[in-house]
Formats: sequence, structure tokens, C-alpha cells
Amino acid sequence: MLKLLALLCLIGVCVGYTIEKNPQVTDNEWHVWRVTHKKAYKDLDEERVRYAIWKDNVQYINEFNAQNKHMKLKINHFGDYTNLEFRYLTNGLRVENRTSKATSFLQQGDYRLPDSVDWRSKGYVTPVKNQGVMGQCWTFSVTGAFEGQQFKKTGKLVSLSEQNLADCVKGFGSIDNGYNYVIENGGLDTAEGYPGPGKVGECRFNPNAIGVTCTGWADLLKGDESALQKAVALTGPIAVGFDASHRSFQFYSSGVYSEPDCSASQIDHTALVVGYGSEDGTDYWIVKNSWGTSWGEKGYVKMRRNFNNMCGIATMASYPYVGR
Repeated sequence: MLKLLALLCLIGVCVGYTIEKNPQVTDNEWHVWRVTHKKAYKDLDEERVRYAIWKDNVQYINEFNAQNKHMKLKINHFGDYTNLEFRYLTNGLRVENRTSKATSFLQQGDYRLPDSVDWRSKGYVTPVKNQGVMGQCWTFSVTGAFEGQQFKKTGKLVSLSEQNLADCVKGFGSIDNGYNYVIENGGLDTAEGYPGPGKVGECRFNPNAIGVTCTGWADLLKGDESALQKAVALTGPIAVGFDASHRSFQFYSSGVYSEPDCSASQIDHTALVVGYGSEDGTDYWIVKNSWGTSWGEKGYVKMRRNFNNMCGIATMASYPYVGR
């Protein structure tokens, strides 16, 4: 952490965060937060910098909540990170052109879609996971999409291995590369058969621990929320990418997420849409994140729906075809 702090300070992240001359930090709320999130620092100098960042984040959250009724923020385990650090550590997606290997999701037929869908209540969704600072968010979207489709086919919900993808996918990580790996590799291991240390390492694929195979995948029409709604309703959980770079997302706690500065094209994070609904007349997507249950609504965010493709939620949506 100290090396990362030094690097980020060199590029200007720590500008404005002064180190106080007090020999120790005495703020009780800070110490409670530190204990809650098991934060440890190398020395007092690092703690003072982190405390200054934490105070600035708390002030931002308090000011935001005072001005917003429909969405609330709270301090969480990202509380001692600047927004630039947060993006560097958590949002590891690199966007590529969509591959020609995918088929297109066909919207043929006139369907009366339900007003709300929640695949969690139907058994399609594993518990919320935590990527830590591995930065491999795309692996959780890939496994989540496979887990849902495998449950749909077999009636069995099996947690799949993000570590298998992180260790074994060559080149840079993306959802499409994840699907393609499972096809070419002949399968993806279960989480039990390929447990993870939480960091990228040597590929240890175990052919005796395969939990799912893949025959292909479908891409949804870019930016089309109606196509996404139909796919969620008729197919199951859908892997998506979106802009998660904002401070409001870093500290999201509850309500329908809406960020006026969000981009529909600058995609830096992936997650899993597991349903949709409405709240007080505002449509939303139910999105499973991979930052643990202490973030958001027990690990989920309600992303505003039917509002100009908020944060690019429908910009790169897809789902796999499972083989077995």
C-alpha cells in the first residue's frame, strides 16, 4: 500500500492532502472505521495521509446526502482511497471492439414483458463476491452470466472460478475474451475446484473440476435498453459493462443510482444485471457488483433504467450459451 501511495503521490493524487504535525490521529470515528474495515498502515505518516483523504471523502458524502433525496452515499471500505486510486484498484476493464465470433441477440416476436424481474428469487444468482483489489471485475461478470445460464439449464447453482479466468486468459481481460477462453479451453472450473489467492498467478486449470462449458455467446444491440430488458426477462442474468469511475459510485449506498457526469461510452467496469423494476416511478436495473456486501445495497446497485443508457449500462451487454 505504501508503494502505491508513493506512486500515486508522484502523479498528483495526494496533492491537497497535508500531513498534520500531530504525533497521532485521535478522531474516534476514524478509528472505528479502521477497526471495522481492518485497515493497517505502515507508519503514522501514511496514516495521516489516509486520514486526510478519509475526512475529505466523509465531507463529500455528507454534502451529497444533504442535497439528494433519491440516492444516498456512505463511507465504506474505499473510504481512505482517492477517486483516482479507487479507479486504479477496482475498475480493471479494457474495452475492445466486439468480436465477430458472437451472435446477435434476436428480438423476434411480440412479448409482453413483466413489469419487474428478479432472478435472485428464482435461484439463478450466487451470493455477492468480493474482487478485493485484484482489478479483474470482468471475471465476475463472466462467471455470473455462466452461473445463471447453467442454473437455467440444469437447475443447479454452482459457483464458478474467477481465479481460473484471471490466471489463464491471455492478453488483457474482457468479457468476450472470457467466453472465448471457456470455449477454446473446453470448460471453466468451479470455484471449489480452482480456489483463488486473490491475485493473478500461474494458470492451474484442472480438467477434473470443470463446472461449465460454452458453445458461444450473444451480444446485445449496443446502447439498446429495450433489448437489455427483453434479454433479462427472457434469458436470465446478463453481463454488462458501464462507467463506474465516479465518486458517487465509489460510495453508493442506496436508492436509484443516477450520475449526470456518467459516460455511455467510457466503460471501465463490468457487473451482472440480474433483474429490473421501478421505485416511486423511476425505472432501475438490479445490478450485482463484485465489491462485497458492505458496498451498496448488500453488494447491489439499482442503476437508473430508461434514462439515456445511464452510465452505458446497455453499451456492451452479453450472455453465454452453455454446453453442459
